Amino acid sequence: MYLLLGLAVFVIVASGMVLYFKMNVAWILVVIGLPALALGLVSAVYPSIRTRWRFSGRPDLTDEAIYDRFYSTSGLPKTVVLLNWRYVASALGVPRGRLRPQDRLDAELSPQSGWQLHDEALADLLISINARLTKSGEKSSAANFTTLDDIIRCLVALDTRSTPLRTDRSS
Repeated sequence: MYLLLGLAVFVIVASGMVLYFKMNVAWILVVIGLPALALGLVSAVYPSIRTRWRFSGRPDLTDEAIYDRFYSTSGLPKTVVLLNWRYVASALGVPRGRLRPQDRLDAELSPQSGWQLHDEALADLLISINARLTKSGEKSSAANFTTLDDIIRCLVALDTRSTPLRTDRSS
C-alpha cells in the first residue's frame, strides 16, 4: 500500500516538475524516483528486520522445548498448542523459538516507536482472533489480552472447545 502511495506522489511531483521547470524526465527519475523507491523499500522491509533483531538475543527453542518448558503442566494438547504457536509466530514475523509466553503485547510484541503505521502484524493478528471469537459466539475480545500466553490459550480453547474462554483479567 505504501509503495502505491509513494508511486502516486512521485507521478504527481514528477508531472509538476516537467510542466513547471521543463525538466527532462530522466533527471526526474534520478532526482526523485530513486530516493522515493529507496524510502518505499525501507518502510516496507525495516519493521520486519527490526522485529527479528529485537528477539535475536534469546535462545532459539525447539517446539519440544517450548511445550515442555511452558505448557507441559497446563493440560493443553501439545499439537494444538504448537500449531497455534507457529501460527502466531508466523503472523508476527518472529522466529517461533524466540517467542516466550510472557511476552507482552504492549512491550516486547508492540511495533517499534515511530513505525506503528508500517508494522501492522500484531493488529492484524488481533483482528483475526476477534473475528474467530465473534464467529464462535464468544463475548470476549482480543483487546483484553496482555501477553502471548493469553493469545495461545484463547486459540487453543477455540480449537479444542474443551475449556471456557477467559480473556477478561479483571475477575
